[in-house]
Amino acid sequence: MTLCQVRCERMKGGHVKSLFLLVVLFLSLVGVAHAQSSCTATNDNGDQNCSITCRPGQSASCANGTGSSTPSCECRGYADENLLERFFSTPKVSPAGLSAFSSSSISQTNVLANVNLKLATLRDYALGQSCSKVVIGEYCRIRRCGPEWCDICVPRTRTECNPIMGKLTASDPVSVLGDPKVTIAFPNWADIPSRILGFKVTYVNCTPLEQSFTFEHTRQVRLGSKVTKTKTLQTNTSVNAKIGFDFIVKGDSTISFSQTVGLNSAEEQNYEFTETIRYSNPVKAEAMGVTETNHWWVHRTVPVKFSGTVELDTAISSNAEGIRNLSAVFPSSADRVFDFAGVVDNSDLVEALTVPVYKKMTVAQCEGMKANGQVLVQREPYVQSCVGGKCTSVTPRTIQ
Repeated sequence: MTLCQVRCERMKGGHVKSLFLLVVLFLSLVGVAHAQSSCTATNDNGDQNCSITCRPGQSASCANGTGSSTPSCECRGYADENLLERFFSTPKVSPAGLSAFSSSSISQTNVLANVNLKLATLRDYALGQSCSKVVIGEYCRIRRCGPEWCDICVPRTRTECNPIMGKLTASDPVSVLGDPKVTIAFPNWADIPSRILGFKVTYVNCTPLEQSFTFEHTRQVRLGSKVTKTKTLQTNTSVNAKIGFDFIVKGDSTISFSQTVGLNSAEEQNYEFTETIRYSNPVKAEAMGVTETNHWWVHRTVPVKFSGTVELDTAISSNAEGIRNLSAVFPSSADRVFDFAGVVDNSDLVEALTVPVYKKMTVAQCEGMKANGQVLVQREPYVQSCVGGKCTSVTPRTIQ
């Protein structure tokens, strides 16, 4: 065995060991990345709580609220959208670009518990009566007791009642007064991340004749909308709000949504669907030259935040003062409004077309590419993540 062969065998063994260690390290990272973190929090009054489950790579952080303040639940760090790509290519994406993929915190207000805390600050009310018989004298009469007369007496009583004092308490049913008031926040278009779904085909034609091809680009995308609620109400009665908006993004591209959103449920309302999109166009590969055709779609998820208030009324438990509804105790609607909030993620698609670009080649260049007398076709799908006008490749650019 020659010295070169010995060195090559050692280098080969070294590469195998390095590859083995690389795979072991990657698998250990995958195990860590798939661990999810979650937590819950409440406040001192117990009328508001929140919970959160974070994506792999993030840590959950929750803090209880003091008194009646809102507790906080949040995810810290960045989610690992694709650990394999980050491990090998480490794309640098702006933190703002992760806003559409961040986990959301849900805060829920228990309506009856919240109302009862307010009622507990008021005066005592007559809830009922406690009655008993009180002796106030005697009834006597004379009757014969054998040969003699005697007085026969029985106690003389009357019923006396005293009020039972205490705090009023709210009870079901909870009723909605009027339509909820909804405010839609105008999106900040500059901070909306987008994904470029591209496909580039390069035709190296080293023949003296023009060649015809069909350029085809196919993708599967998720379109539509989904509603994530960040602040909801806990009631046994359905509380709904109509959420709707219609924004013109650019030219004739619009973001539209109109649905009834349940405010007393923390469940996500998903109106998304998977669609296969296709583009096909004939391409002329010019003789003795390189013809490049590039086509892409811009896939955006636009988060539109909404918030609002809803006026509620509740029943009042049995009492001796004839109070049946919360509105009789708190006549001002400001004392009976509750907040809600959420975000509607809307996916839209904008198509961009490009004209084929031609560059002439010499015979020497064709020979250098080993393409003399034939046509080489290179297909290159790619995906880029763009934030604030800066784009970063998030998938390896491979030639198929």
